[in-house]
Amino acid sequence: MKKIALATLLAASAAIASAQVTVSGKIGEYIDGTKTGSTTVNSMVAEPTSSIRFRASETLGSGLTASVVIDTKLAANDPKSVDTQLGDRQSTVGLSSKFGSVNLGRNTHGVWNTLSSTDVFSGFYGTISEDVHNAQGKRLSNATFITVTPIKNINSSYARDTVSEATTYTVGGTLGPVSATYARYESGANTSNVMGATGKLLGIHVGLLRSTDTVAGVETTGTSIGASYKTASPITLKATYGTRSGGTGNITAYNLGTEYAFSKRTMAQVVYRNVNNVGTSADIKQYGIGMVHSF
Repeated sequence: MKKIALATLLAASAAIASAQVTVSGKIGEYIDGTKTGSTTVNSMVAEPTSSIRFRASETLGSGLTASVVIDTKLAANDPKSVDTQLGDRQSTVGLSSKFGSVNLGRNTHGVWNTLSSTDVFSGFYGTISEDVHNAQGKRLSNATFITVTPIKNINSSYARDTVSEATTYTVGGTLGPVSATYARYESGANTSNVMGATGKLLGIHVGLLRSTDTVAGVETTGTSIGASYKTASPITLKATYGTRSGGTGNITAYNLGTEYAFSKRTMAQVVYRNVNNVGTSADIKQYGIGMVHSF
């Protein structure tokens, strides 16, 4: 009887403890063929945003919530590789309220957040976002991340890395069907300024990006426009076109994608990406067929 009571107590304790902890993530794999110049490589490729995320939260009262996030990249085709490191995508602890949040640790910064949220491929497999724009490393570590929502439909953020002294600022808002964001990255002589805008026109989701980037004294300017259309069936069609000028040479890139949604969590995808590095032999032609499941 005592054993049964103890087991019941342990089960109840576990249920209470886990009530504030959630586990989520995404796994994607693609049969990939990439030709760079005259070299073709056929392989299995993991969707670059595949991850497993643990999130714990506690309501503190007075509108405050404490939270911890540990988000780890998963290279499903090689989970023992160095690409899979605990908390490499995000590892933060912080406080939040309806007015904003303060988090400490490692996370994506404002420039990458603007690029990925505006890109109709969301920075996923096959995107041309980083061919056209500079993501400036995507993440900051040993950093403070502050978000503020002063009024409805207006948001801003600030992040600073105390080691590299990299800083990002963003400000954005929504007016009717249009959302726009400006983000700036500064780290010594390296800078990025990104403007992103999204909206819907005749049922077509459109994303527009414009960036000016400086890395190691080299200046580039990128522009891209993408469109996404969900048909009456569970099929979504996507396409992006972009150009980059300056640096070692101009780049023209485009991609095409088709998604078939088996459910809200599972989809199959076919993607084609083409990057023309003008005046070089490093042109890229990539195709991929794969499946992604979110949980």
